[in-house]
Amino acid sequence: MASIVSLLASLPEPVVQALSDELQGAMRESAVDNPLGYLRNLIERHKAGTLTLVYAPIIQAEREQCQGHESIVPQTARPSACQNPRTRKTSMPPNWRAGLNLPPSASKLRP
Repeated sequence: MASIVSLLASLPEPVVQALSDELQGAMRESAVDNPLGYLRNLIERHKAGTLTLVYAPIIQAEREQCQGHESIVPQTARPSACQNPRTRKTSMPPNWRAGLNLPPSASKLRP
């Protein structure tokens, strides 16, 4: 069985980010007992072409909204979603990105 790192390394960066966002949203909404198993399932569904992203668009919108605040709004005045690390992460976990040697961002998510 392939490791999560090798599975993620085989995907374009935008796909990895979307899967990370989907996992983050699912963990926020409900108890995910096995995050790695959940992520592996997301990867398999993506490769099979059966994945429907439910939480990823929400997490992406929150990240983009918060990133817009970083340069023009003082830290203390940002919306709570931007302040609370439990409800928002800026991108995929840094250790994923560093270990994957990801190619430049692609324009579309595709298996």
